[in-house]
Amino acid sequence: DKEVDDVVASERRNPVLADIFARMKFMERRGSGLKKITDNTNALFNDGKNHVEFFSDRNYFKVTIYNALYGKIQKNADVNASVNAGVNASVKLSAIQESIIQLMRKNPQITIKEMASKLGKNETTISRNIRQMKEKGIIERVGSDKTGHWIIN
Repeated sequence: DKEVDDVVASERRNPVLADIFARMKFMERRGSGLKKITDNTNALFNDGKNHVEFFSDRNYFKVTIYNALYGKIQKNADVNASVNAGVNASVKLSAIQESIIQLMRKNPQITIKEMASKLGKNETTISRNIRQMKEKGIIERVGSDKTGHWIIN
């Protein structure tokens, strides 16, 4: 592998922007950024290979940075699905709690009064079931009773 400095010559394509960045302390020294990008990206992979490619000609400059999470994302999704399935299997919801969840999914801003009306139950019954689901971490309320919304975990 060639060093980054050998691959791309350091040339200020926009001297005005370079001057502004230097004055604002966003630029340490001319040409140091490409090596930092390469070193920090390659450190994410920790496999001794180069995962950053630079291309430059008189018209444009192109950087390709490979994703260190590629391939791991699907594995994490599978693990999360397994964990969530186990957790969800251990949490038993009553029929009314399932109905409350469905109403919240359809309308996250729904009020307790509206839920009671739609389900034909009194507000105390709805409030009690909501409290139980909050205690189990199944749902939470963000914001006020009038302008807030429900989050289903």
